[in-house]
Amino acid sequence: GTGNPAPFPPPAPPQPGTGNPAPFPPHPKDAELISRLPPNILAPRKFQYDAARYDFHTSIKNIICDDDSPLASLHTSPSGMGHTGQNISGHSGRTCFSKRWRSRTDSSSKLFRRTLGLFVKEVLTPLLGLSSGDLVVYQRSPTLRVHFHGQKALGSRHRDYGYKRQPTEINCWLPLTPTLPSNALWSESAPGKGDFSPFVSSGVGEFYLFHGSQLEHYTVPNNSGLTRVSIDFRVIRGDCYIENYVAPYALDDIPRFVRGRGRAYTDTEEEELWRSNQVKGDG
Repeated sequence: GTGNPAPFPPPAPPQPGTGNPAPFPPHPKDAELISRLPPNILAPRKFQYDAARYDFHTSIKNIICDDDSPLASLHTSPSGMGHTGQNISGHSGRTCFSKRWRSRTDSSSKLFRRTLGLFVKEVLTPLLGLSSGDLVVYQRSPTLRVHFHGQKALGSRHRDYGYKRQPTEINCWLPLTPTLPSNALWSESAPGKGDFSPFVSSGVGEFYLFHGSQLEHYTVPNNSGLTRVSIDFRVIRGDCYIENYVAPYALDDIPRFVRGRGRAYTDTEEEELWRSNQVKGDG
């Protein structure tokens, strides 16, 4: 087809970022933790989900948009104008849409929180090799990415391990718009392999899982003609989660990304209780 040709040859991967270099291979202490993970959840894989039952598109659009512009056309919307051009910052968190996402209230995000909790419990739990009653710890507030057509790459090539995150995290990357090679996330298939390929998707109804802790990933300048809107968040099998984890290469002993009410992480038990209270009208 000629509608959306893939770049050939594919773009050369950028050099790794220098801000948060990740030790590679991982520290022996963390390598042992990683060895507990089922091998089939480490390499990038694409999955489908029921977009009617898990309606991320509607719940997120209601939070970030102030008009009826399609998400893939946000670069042409009144709020999106001015975010295009290769000289525009490659930091997705500086857009008005990301600011609306971060400033959302509890009441405006109830639908999203419920959708995310059910998705983790019903879709991701079995994919992690767990049973329905097993515990999954996950990122309470997913990161929203808005990559406008005409915008340079978002961030730099990296492994999440460089941000002192738990090494057993599995990344869920869920696009709300179609993704092509120039507006998708690129990842290698195994640590250090360097065989980068894009997470191409038809959009709503598909997502990727990959071991972003140890797999290098990055984006490229968006020349696709489409704005890419996506969320990403991290999940950890309950039996692989380390309470008060401190990265062995950290310069301090402060635990980061811990769980609990109002903290970075929640879990399937806490969220099931919250949904139950919502049904009862309590909260």
